[in-house]
Order: sequence, then C-alpha cells, then structure tokens
Amino acid sequence: ETRSDMLERFSQVDKRFDESRSDMLERFTLVDKRFEQVDKRFEQVDKRFEQIIASIEKLGDKMDQRDQKLVDIIDQRDDRQRRFTLRMFTIALSVTGISVMGVLIKVLNIL
Repeated sequence: ETRSDMLERFSQVDKRFDESRSDMLERFTLVDKRFEQVDKRFEQVDKRFEQIIASIEKLGDKMDQRDQKLVDIIDQRDDRQRRFTLRMFTIALSVTGISVMGVLIKVLNIL
C-alpha cells in the first residue's frame, strides 16, 4: 500500500470517529433531555402528593369537626338523661318517704 492509501484510510477512520463522536454527543443530549423530562415529572408528582396530603388534612379537619359536633350532641343527651334520672330518683325517694311516714302514722295511731 502506498502512503496516500494509508492516509486515506486514516482520514476515513477520523471521519468515522468524528461521526460516532457527534452521534454519541447527540445521544447524550437526548438522554439529558429525557432526564430533565423525568425530573419535571417527579416535580409534578411531588406537587400532586403535596396537594393530596393537603386535601387529606382538610378532610381530617372536617371529620374532627363532625366528630366534635356528635360528641357535643351525645354530651347534651347524657346531661338530659342524667337530669331526668335524678328527677325520677328524687320522686321515688319522696314517694318512699311519704309511704314510710304513712305507715308510721298508721302504726302509731297518730291520726
């Protein structure tokens, strides 16, 4: 082979190397773009998770308010029931006391 053939082969190898290098750089650029897209998607997912967490907290607050209202209603019922029970107990004791007094009066023949 002559020197010119050898130089031509080297130039072809150089061209192939340059082409493969430029192709590789293009691919790296595409990969970088894909990574940027993935990063953006992850940011969107993070934002969505934050929104979901915020809405769950709001729902939890609403449920706490409803539970508190129910507890208040139950407490009011308990208070009414307690007052009613005490009133009935007082009436029962009064009737019992009057009955005992009546029996004592009859036994002792006071009237």
